[in-house]
Amino acid sequence: MYTSSYKVCCLRTSFEFYCCYTNFKPSNSKGAVVEVHGYGGFKEETLGLAWRIAEKGFTTGVIDLRGHGEHLLDLDKNILSDLETAISHFRYYGKVTALLVG
Repeated sequence: MYTSSYKVCCLRTSFEFYCCYTNFKPSNSKGAVVEVHGYGGFKEETLGLAWRIAEKGFTTGVIDLRGHGEHLLDLDKNILSDLETAISHFRYYGKVTALLVG
């Protein structure tokens, strides 16, 4: 069994920014998966897959990249910082796999 929660977090890179994410947490996590949408997408498009991954025992975080969805920053050359920050944040749950969907 697991619960899902929606949070707006302040994650820090070389500068501070806000990154919205949806988090699915199983009761006994085997590790983590950071799920990222494709160009022009947003996190809500991939929630079904995130749910299935969590059912398999992995804490799953689905983020909006800058310039997409609820992310407050415009799309720019620092988009990789969003993914790197999310991976660092989810290391708390163990080994992290990044998954690009779309």
